Amino acid sequence: GIALIVVLILAPFVYASIVLYGQKDRNAFTDRMTQWFPFPAAIVNGQWLRYSEMQTSVTDAIDVTKRFMNDAALADSLGPIPEASEIAETEYDRLIDVAVLEQAAADYELEATDQEVDDLYTQQILSQVGGDEAQVTQTLEELYGWTVVEFKEKVVRELVLRQELQEKLLADSNAEYTAAGLQKIKDVQTQVQADPTKFADLAKQYSEDGSAANGGDLDWFGRGVMVPEFEEAVFALTEPNQVSDIVQTQFGYHLIQLIERKAATDTEEEQVHARHILIMFSIDDYITARSAQESVKRLIDPKTLAE
Repeated sequence: GIALIVVLILAPFVYASIVLYGQKDRNAFTDRMTQWFPFPAAIVNGQWLRYSEMQTSVTDAIDVTKRFMNDAALADSLGPIPEASEIAETEYDRLIDVAVLEQAAADYELEATDQEVDDLYTQQILSQVGGDEAQVTQTLEELYGWTVVEFKEKVVRELVLRQELQEKLLADSNAEYTAAGLQKIKDVQTQVQADPTKFADLAKQYSEDGSAANGGDLDWFGRGVMVPEFEEAVFALTEPNQVSDIVQTQFGYHLIQLIERKAATDTEEEQVHARHILIMFSIDDYITARSAQESVKRLIDPKTLAE
């Protein structure tokens, strides 16, 4: 009798597990089971990412995309609208990356406090609309169906963690954080060394800041304008078209080419006209690399979350 009771209790769990993890599918019964019980959709270093939470996030992402599709201007600016299955795969991977981000931040004893979240929200969101929180509230409701509190929890808290982790990794000169950018700039450097006259074209192709569209042109500037590492490197160049070695600043890795320079006069300070190629440090590359090195178990087919 006891054995029969155990079988009857376990049978629904066994069936749901076979469907979710064996067949990588879902049905009405498994939907109910995952709402009632914490079935994992992925496991990141032992941390369970609950199926029900994944399902909610994917549904929200699909709903947001539908809202964008209903706004002709937004739809045109966004380009081709992804299929629901593509959105599900993207959101599934994003939530895994967020878990990796949170674990990496915890390793450095970093956390996004409520005060830090509120400060970033005020500085980067409210400031753009002149402090008009009613406008932010309306926009969030219309586009995402979120309250301000939900927006802070879903978006701003992650931004704070990313910012704090970036600052910590840079301060520690973490090789994993800078490795991807260093390899990219070395590849570009090889091409520049082969033909320095193509520097501007390579800047358009590879540089990751706003000057890229102009071939990396930074116009004329004097001392005290750029960060110290950049300034030291550019003012050390003496000949037109001369290119610096790789320069590291807080923004990333640079290659700098001198275009012209003006000597100081009685009325003007020394100035240089230069262009550069910037490969920025990427927290995304760091998280991707960390995900590949750590124990990340993807247990389901994320496409089924969109069905």
